[in-house]
This record gives sequence, C-alpha cells and structure tokens, in this order.
Amino acid sequence: MSNLIAPHKGDELKLVRIGQKPLAVIEKVKDHLQYINASEYCSVTNLPFKYRNGDEGPEVVIAQDQQTLDKYLELIEGTSAIDTPEYHRAMGELFGYTEEQIQAFIDSELDCDCSKCSPN
Repeated sequence: MSNLIAPHKGDELKLVRIGQKPLAVIEKVKDHLQYINASEYCSVTNLPFKYRNGDEGPEVVIAQDQQTLDKYLELIEGTSAIDTPEYHRAMGELFGYTEEQIQAFIDSELDCDCSKCSPN
C-alpha cells in the first residue's frame, strides 16, 4: 500500500490539536486508546466536536471549526453518492489530505469498508 494512503493513521487527534488537520473521526472500535484520549480532550477544548453512534459503534468527530464539522455531518448524513470518486474527494478534503493523497486513494481502487463509505 502506498504511503500516500492513510498517512494520518494513529495521529488524527494530535494533528487536529496542533492545527494541521481540519477534521478527525476517532472510532472506539478501531482505536480505543485514541478514542479515550479524544473524549477527554473534547471535555477541555474549545474546538467543535460531536459524539456519534456510528454504524461501527461510538465515535468522536472533532474539527478545527464548526463549518468543517457541519460539512462533514451533512456529507455523511445527506448523501447517496457514497463510495464514488466525488464522495472520496470531498471526504479527503475535509480530512486534510492533499490532492495527491486523495488521488492515490481513488486510483488504488481499494474497497473501503468503513461505515462512511459502505451503504447502510
């Protein structure tokens, strides 16, 4: 797998905290420790966040600003165009990936199985 795909893995919360990533979703089932850290951080931060019960269980969504958080929630709750290049491009932009990283993911034709890409 290319190092361009999922370059933020494991560092999502840290990158949001230092302002290098506009948005992160930390799922309890995928990274329990980071989920606990995000939950604790949300109790003391001024950054906008939302607890969600995603398809795979509890998750914390944290963003640099309310507009980014709102765009993310609108995209995952209001679109039927999931698992398309356009959807992945919009999500990649919200998560702070470069155009090159987004294109590498799209070109890889990986079968993304996350709850954000899989039809309900």
